[in-house]
Amino acid sequence: MRVVVTSEFHYRATARGVMVDGKCDYAYWAQLLAVFDEVQVFARLAPGDQTPTMQPVEGPGVSVIAAPDFVGTRGLVPALPGLAVAARRAVARGDAFLLHAPGVMASVLRPALVARGRRYGVEVVGDPQEALVGAGRVLSALRGVAARDLRSIVAGACATRYVTRTQLQRLYPPRAGTPSFAISDAYIPDAVVAGPGAVITDESVLALGFVGALFRPYKGLDVLLEALARTARPHTLEVAGDGQLRAGLEAQAARLGLGARVRFLGALPPGAPVYQFLRTRAAFVQPSRTEGLPRSLLEAMAVGLPALATAVGGVPELLDAEELVPVEDAAALAQAIDRLAADPARRRRLAAANRAKVACYAATPAQAEMRRFFRAIRDAG
Repeated sequence: MRVVVTSEFHYRATARGVMVDGKCDYAYWAQLLAVFDEVQVFARLAPGDQTPTMQPVEGPGVSVIAAPDFVGTRGLVPALPGLAVAARRAVARGDAFLLHAPGVMASVLRPALVARGRRYGVEVVGDPQEALVGAGRVLSALRGVAARDLRSIVAGACATRYVTRTQLQRLYPPRAGTPSFAISDAYIPDAVVAGPGAVITDESVLALGFVGALFRPYKGLDVLLEALARTARPHTLEVAGDGQLRAGLEAQAARLGLGARVRFLGALPPGAPVYQFLRTRAAFVQPSRTEGLPRSLLEAMAVGLPALATAVGGVPELLDAEELVPVEDAAALAQAIDRLAADPARRRRLAAANRAKVACYAATPAQAEMRRFFRAIRDAG
């Protein structure tokens, strides 16, 4: 059986084949081969140059159904005719379908599925009402439309997976009588969960860590830089991530006089390099404006770091109130960092609690549950 899945990543056709700079590479899609015979990824594709951190998308059993590439609402309108043609082609090629929502590719494919009477499963990874706040005048105005579209997608699904335990389920409930799963695909290797945690020292000046792509401002690194400039102690920050916003963020750090206190490391390959980086940090900070269930926060918790984050998406399911700060509030974040630095005993307590919470995200049990979700889609088709 062939499954067609949607992806919001911008794939690039390079001299070495279709590549991506992100998690949705061949290894990610190959997990569906445990249940399906073939995986076809419906995604935007354009020519491009390979970067050092890119990984192949296609391989044995996994191929791409190309749709026109575009960026933003201005690019979407002229791309719509080509997207409609690509969606019809995707429907004709699949036996089962899995939509990643919210997302433009899911919203493009669903009408073609409904028109042909085809059933589909859906993965709910975020709340568009939250994600589109501050995204520009046009996108902000579409928040209600995007939320209604997601509710409609979920209401028509034969099976639903949520990355949160309760938050997204409450906002976008599944249709009565259909299978529903609460599973994050941010699998933590069993060896990381079972292995030793980071060493928490008594230092009162913290070496902070941040992990996230710098393509869109929703990760809130600009807020963290502002907070760092306000802290009572000269805490340092290393940033693992890259993207088009990097130059502006580096300029912001310079304007704030942070100098050598902030280092931009660029993107790290997923897996072991990220865990190695996190083990060098004293605490992790993620001041996102919107999230589903952030992978980097789970990874930081898994290695035993105390963490501070904003109360968005499923983050309150991971962290207690004392570790949460308001969105866009650099002053509150600065105070939270200083309070964490002043109390080594609290840091050790939070680190231990974080490791315990992440145990349920270990790869072996999470992947077994994910296969149950895939089988529910297969059997409904």
